[in-house]
Amino acid sequence: MKTIKLYKSALTVIAALSIGSMTIGCSDWNDHYDADTKVSAQGKVSLLQNLRNNSELSQFVELLDKSEFASRLDTTQVYTVWAPKNGTFDYETLKNENNSTLRKEFIHNHVARYIHRAKGTLLESVRMLNDKVYPFTGIVGDYKFDYRSLLEENIPSSNGLIHVISGKADFYPSIDEYLDKRDYEIDSIAQYFRKYKVATIDESASLQGPTVDGKITYLDTVFTYYNKIYLYYLNADLAAEDSSYTMVLLNNKAWNAAREKLNSYFQYTPSFTFTDPINKDNTQKVDVDVEYLRDSMINYNLVRDLAYNNNFFDNKKLLTAGRTNNYNDINVDSLISTSSAYSPLSTPSRRLYTEDAKDFFYGANAVEMSNGYVWVTDSFRMKPWNSWARILTSHSVAGVKLGTLNYSATSSINPATEFVLPEGTSSLFYYSVKPTSSSSSPEIDFFLHGVLSTTYDIYGVFVPANISNVNATNLRPNCVSVTLGYNNEKGQTRTQQLGDGEKFVSDSSHVSVLYFGTFEFPICYVGTGSYYPYLRVRSSFNTSSESDLYDNEIRMAGVILVPKELEDYIQENPDYKFGDNSSYEYIRNYCNNK
Repeated sequence: MKTIKLYKSALTVIAALSIGSMTIGCSDWNDHYDADTKVSAQGKVSLLQNLRNNSELSQFVELLDKSEFASRLDTTQVYTVWAPKNGTFDYETLKNENNSTLRKEFIHNHVARYIHRAKGTLLESVRMLNDKVYPFTGIVGDYKFDYRSLLEENIPSSNGLIHVISGKADFYPSIDEYLDKRDYEIDSIAQYFRKYKVATIDESASLQGPTVDGKITYLDTVFTYYNKIYLYYLNADLAAEDSSYTMVLLNNKAWNAAREKLNSYFQYTPSFTFTDPINKDNTQKVDVDVEYLRDSMINYNLVRDLAYNNNFFDNKKLLTAGRTNNYNDINVDSLISTSSAYSPLSTPSRRLYTEDAKDFFYGANAVEMSNGYVWVTDSFRMKPWNSWARILTSHSVAGVKLGTLNYSATSSINPATEFVLPEGTSSLFYYSVKPTSSSSSPEIDFFLHGVLSTTYDIYGVFVPANISNVNATNLRPNCVSVTLGYNNEKGQTRTQQLGDGEKFVSDSSHVSVLYFGTFEFPICYVGTGSYYPYLRVRSSFNTSSESDLYDNEIRMAGVILVPKELEDYIQENPDYKFGDNSSYEYIRNYCNNK
């Protein structure tokens, strides 16, 4: 529910506001006592006693007793109670609720800490014991709490105030709380999130008892919660009452179908061998807990892009669609999920553009929450390339090996100030491997991060010699062979030369993207540690007879892997715009051989 960081901040803010409220309240309190001896008599007994003495609040008192909260109003802790008058709320329904639900959704929904007086022109937001926030507004003679009229106001007690209201405040669960409501069959996704829920004692809200064996005990323990998935992976505090989110919730049918769909992308082998492409002596056997890892990866990738912060960019329009409960009202340029900042492949941002954004919510039903909306759906309509099976780029310095077959070469990483590369590939540098002898064959090995057990079209980005010298003459293209190193379904190390052994030739004077071929990876590497398949690009021509035709210095900006299913979809829908569109447009503009 609350992350640790946000929880501490919230306590600080609430404490500061509360001190201010108490300071003003004490002054007004004394003034009120001095002016009214009748009120002073009421003020000598507790909130609980005053509630019991009021025959028009007997239904509220009965529910108060049932909820096992009544004793809290008979202590020295200071509260304000907004008590619904008999006959103005659904008493018969509430008395059949279980105690914990009754306490949280009704009693705590009408009690707040400290003094909240109806006085003058009032415009206040009150945080209740269950953390819900309600408006307390009005002018003299016309005060309202959650838009319910105050029938009687400012009834003093020794430990607070009572206001009598017409009707009860509406309880809306937070998105986090809704997982337990079960209005729909959402057990599967709820169970997943609940596994990562952590409870801590709220010492400031708990009623402290005697110290036993040196340890503090509590007569009434109040817990606060946070969820590790919300905090560390979704970047969304779905329990926070002062936040606003929209979340798609998969019902059990959608959850099970989606898990089956993602299963093929996360195929692991119990063990595989990893050999460093440069240092052949560095060979390691990697063991994998297949069932655990596959289950974890599938579940995480199902939920990673379900939440959207309603305060960001075009996401704000989700509030309108939530109110109308109509997915056709999701007319946005793009939506950005909360997990975007935490994705290792988040350049550019993880987006759903217009067509995909509306389609993602198709057929779902919106339900209002205290902190936004959930859309419950029976179909998971996220396209793979917008979430788990994205375009991959190898551009990290740590993910590239520079060398030669006989190590007679020099290598460098160079700024690309005169050069523009696609977002997510490398906008700041390119790699160069230059031979130190006429007979050496330079190579660049790219580790392929994030590869799933699916099919990719593989591309390499080459830059010409005039990138570093605009006046360079005798420009020659690269002529290279390309070898893929991977593991088969049994975990054994394998290599395959792409292009059926054919050579690939770059453009001599312009940026060129070369299509190396299509390959289906038998196993998934995500989650297995720093072990990846690799792509070896090696200068490959006869250095004695073809040196006038080709440049033996390789200059590359990176490698791009595009899911084959995306390529096929774009062939059928050439005007389609999607989240990683810039990288694909770059391939379209600069690919020389496809």
